[in-house]
Amino acid sequence: PQLGSSIGIFNGVVAWIQGMVLSGITAEDRAKIVTKFIEVGKYLKAINNFETLMAVVTGLSHTSLARLNQTFALLSNESKMALAGMIDLLTVTDNASRYRKAVAECNCYKMPILLTIHLKDLVSLDAVMPDYTRDQKINYQKLLQLSCILSELTNGQKYFPDIKVNAETIDMMKLSLEPRFSENEIYELSLAREPRAPKAAGSIAVFKCYDRNKDGVLSMEEFAAIASNFPFLDAFGVIDTDDDGHITKEELLTYFERANFQALRQGFVHEFQETTYLSLTTCYHCARLLWGVIKQGYKCKGCGINCHKQCKDLVVAECRPRNNRDNSKFKANF
Repeated sequence: PQLGSSIGIFNGVVAWIQGMVLSGITAEDRAKIVTKFIEVGKYLKAINNFETLMAVVTGLSHTSLARLNQTFALLSNESKMALAGMIDLLTVTDNASRYRKAVAECNCYKMPILLTIHLKDLVSLDAVMPDYTRDQKINYQKLLQLSCILSELTNGQKYFPDIKVNAETIDMMKLSLEPRFSENEIYELSLAREPRAPKAAGSIAVFKCYDRNKDGVLSMEEFAAIASNFPFLDAFGVIDTDDDGHITKEELLTYFERANFQALRQGFVHEFQETTYLSLTTCYHCARLLWGVIKQGYKCKGCGINCHKQCKDLVVAECRPRNNRDNSKFKANF
């Protein structure tokens, strides 16, 4: 129950941070909120609360926020460097060596990253080392390593943080951490705040070549010239969705995007399943980290590529058996 409660609190903080940032209507508002959370992260680092610091970094690095280029462009260089330093501290590269060094140097209160670091240590230890040796004796090496992991977790409980408890703030946070939006709803809100840049280059090029009278629409005669050069195009009436007798740039762009997406999906079919990762993993589509405590992303059973939930339908890669694929391209390059 306590472990489940810890996971719930961690995920609640992550979702709360995303919701707070996306509550800003303008990029300036969102940048101020991100800056505030970076300051919170700096304070958590100062008091050695690594567990909550991980939740803050996870929230700010989540795909729904990381894609907000307009927002992050408004951050000061100091804030950008501070966030990058926190991410660098908590990365699991080299077996989370930077984090482990920071924890080892703490001779006072500390809140270790139980879920994403030490819990995985326990899982890995149990998976690699058997309980008994070949001659059916207790595996003392396993017990010794288990003792080291647990001692590292309990040593920090000897001290208490030098902070004053604010009951009102705690009650407010309990209400704030209640889940209100699903992951899909948060991502949709992110898209609403900063929509994807339109990929209109193809339709603009077509209009420049075939819009002879430069009126911003294509007539049936102008479309006939296009169809003679692009025989794969559907009929005029299919592209002219509002049946007004003209094809606009938006209608042509929508048609091209739908046609390209359908063609890609026919050629790149994967069998994805939710997965929990025990090491640093990046998304094949967007190349961003798969952050989280459990079930951080999706992995294809066939070829083994990994991606975010919102990226799995956008992957452009042939599904080939793992032994035919270069696995190195899926590893983060730090």
